[in-house]
Amino acid sequence: MCAAGGFRLTKCVTNNEQVICSIPISDRAKDFVDLDLAEMPIERALGVHWCIQNDSIIFRIVLHDKPLTRRGMLSTVSSIYDPLGLAAPFLLEGKRLLQQVCNSNKGWDDDLSDDHKSAWERWRLNLPSLEQIEVRRSFKPAEFHGIKSATLHHFSDATL
Repeated sequence: MCAAGGFRLTKCVTNNEQVICSIPISDRAKDFVDLDLAEMPIERALGVHWCIQNDSIIFRIVLHDKPLTRRGMLSTVSSIYDPLGLAAPFLLEGKRLLQQVCNSNKGWDDDLSDDHKSAWERWRLNLPSLEQIEVRRSFKPAEFHGIKSATLHHFSDATL
């Protein structure tokens, strides 16, 4: 597909052993050069963490100490990249707390009230539980048979 348009595809990643073995080593992603196919790495594709081994989308949470202020709350809520909305039910609670603080007319760097502080700290402590969420990339049931036609959809990430 890419060659037809004059593009040379490099840094390729796949979860299919046959396909990865057919790609020249120089065109594979760096983690796929000396790859033990039994232990496939976790890749980032378009900002989302892809567990190649079991073909699922996962979250990786890294919490940084932020001040207990509106600015710190916004920074924490915004640090969770979720373009597919998989974590929306959980993230909405953090956004609701931020909205409450905004409605209380607190300044960006003012300390939170005790009520907001305890609710925020409870929510923030539960943030690492997002790493337990694992969503299969394909919604097709394993026992699904009888495909009548198939199409190929291609995407790529232009980052270096």
